[in-house]
Amino acid sequence: MSGAIKVIVPVFVGLAVIALWQWGVVHYRVSPIVLPAPGAIWTAFFDNFDDLIAATWTTLRITILAFILAVLGGVHHFLGPLWGAI
Repeated sequence: MSGAIKVIVPVFVGLAVIALWQWGVVHYRVSPIVLPAPGAIWTAFFDNFDDLIAATWTTLRITILAFILAVLGGVHHFLGPLWGAI
């Protein structure tokens, strides 16, 4: 029973926060520039999904390349003097 509560309570609280956020933005007429409603974020996500996936792929490629260069640079920096001494 306690295992179910550990899952249900956080899910319930998360949904309650999102519902309160949606209600507050609509009720107080908050500008979407200041704080967009969760529904608007969800809609924008699906409307721009193709562009987001393309941008994610570009970011992932750059990150992988930077990681490889950092590893190679680190290996050269730390092991280079050892290899030169051999």
